[in-house]
Amino acid sequence: MADIAQLFSMLKDKPDYEYMRTIFDRYRALMLEGDVDGICNLFAPNAVWEEPVGTTPAIGHEAIRARYAAALSRSGGTITMVPDGVPRIAGHRALANSIAYAGTGDNRRVIETSNVIECDEDGLITEMKVYIGPNAIKPAPAD
Repeated sequence: MADIAQLFSMLKDKPDYEYMRTIFDRYRALMLEGDVDGICNLFAPNAVWEEPVGTTPAIGHEAIRARYAAALSRSGGTITMVPDGVPRIAGHRALANSIAYAGTGDNRRVIETSNVIECDEDGLITEMKVYIGPNAIKPAPAD
């Protein structure tokens, strides 16, 4: 039986590892830019986005675009997402934790998120679930 170091090495060396990691990096960059079309281009045409988990999912580019546009609008046009640890990746599935800074002025918030994605053979996100609990949303500290 392989030891834990060998198992981690096998996962890291999968061809999908670097690509899946870069999806999260690109997603964070597009959120910072407020680029709704760029974000939608990361998703397959019939993808499912559920944020937060437990709400009605947005299905397809039109619904995903509308929901991202609304979220970015509420946040002043941009959301800064900072990685919180390294992504956990297994083939076409991955989990990444982030700290998001959203909103402006007195409405600025810090939101701890866990994003779980699954991609298709073309490398497009087919499903994204964002886990956010009520204890994960806090007022941002004063500048």
